Amino acid sequence: MAINRQEFDSIMERATALVPYWARNTNPIVRRHLGLGGHTVPPEMRPLFIGFGVWSAIFILGAVWEPILHVTLLLFLASILLVPVAMLVYAHVLYTIAKAAAHNMQDEMKNKTINLLRTTPMTLNQIFLGKIAAAMWKRVDDLFLVAQIVVIFAPPILYSMYTSIWTPVDQPLLSVIMVLIALFVSLVRLLLEPIMIGALAVLVGVVAPNRGTAQSTTVALGAFYFLLLNLARHIPSVVGNANLVFLIDFVLPVVLPALMIYAFLRIAYRIVTAD
Repeated sequence: MAINRQEFDSIMERATALVPYWARNTNPIVRRHLGLGGHTVPPEMRPLFIGFGVWSAIFILGAVWEPILHVTLLLFLASILLVPVAMLVYAHVLYTIAKAAAHNMQDEMKNKTINLLRTTPMTLNQIFLGKIAAAMWKRVDDLFLVAQIVVIFAPPILYSMYTSIWTPVDQPLLSVIMVLIALFVSLVRLLLEPIMIGALAVLVGVVAPNRGTAQSTTVALGAFYFLLLNLARHIPSVVGNANLVFLIDFVLPVVLPALMIYAFLRIAYRIVTAD
């Protein structure tokens, strides 16, 4: 059934109500880079909530009646096939976000248009975040596809990983809670890490002499971050240590990107305002 313009605007207003201004389609920075045909409609989040809720119910019931878990964990084979594919798609999404954000920022610095943007009512941080948002919107469909695969197929893998540390036999409720926290952290990372890569790209774009240097430096530094984070998990003293596993797998992947986003944007802000 067709809807009129007023109804469409009402739907769009409700859909973007929870989206911060710097990420909305009304942000001129985002619209400028996406163009008139750019995709700025927020994805439907309900499937993620439903998937998380279903797995929560399954794990909680499984802590009481274990055969439920035995049936649902038959998805493990599908998980080990689809989750690596999702990781490859996610890596490509981060790669394209890094290139687009670095390109957008470096062009502003090269063409001296950053000073013109600073005369607008937007703050410099909003300008930076708008560059990141524009790069993310270009891959929002792929990013949401990765999130759907994670919420549906990652729980069996997470269960096999963390129940060896928090065993269901000794701590049935705690083991379930830790798997659900791991799933939640995985979803949060899908939001924070693209923003972190975008913030890094903005910083590099501010100081890089040309577009190619900005893009390659951002990609290299981003890859180095993920390499170090994954290597830390395989340190012998970490394996089997519940406290260190919690720190490296649950805390650092959330805290580090948040701190880096703030640090990268503050440094970029100081460099631009120093000029």
